[in-house]
Amino acid sequence: DISFSVANEVPTAGPVRIQLMDLNGTTITSEIIEAASGRNQYQFEQGGQLKSGIYLLMLTSDQHTSKTMRVVKR
Repeated sequence: DISFSVANEVPTAGPVRIQLMDLNGTTITSEIIEAASGRNQYQFEQGGQLKSGIYLLMLTSDQHTSKTMRVVKR
């Protein structure tokens, strides 16, 4: 299981998509969270049979701002 917290800042309130992908670009999981304007903190949990490896976590808002992080599952 993967569990961590990630912060993101958006200029205006609205939906933010949180997407976990493998290095081939295949989406493992995706969810949309309603964000307030300014700094937001998200708790991300991915259970199940996630294999060891490197994954990408992408946060994208309607304002086309995005943040990409590398996640390592050991």
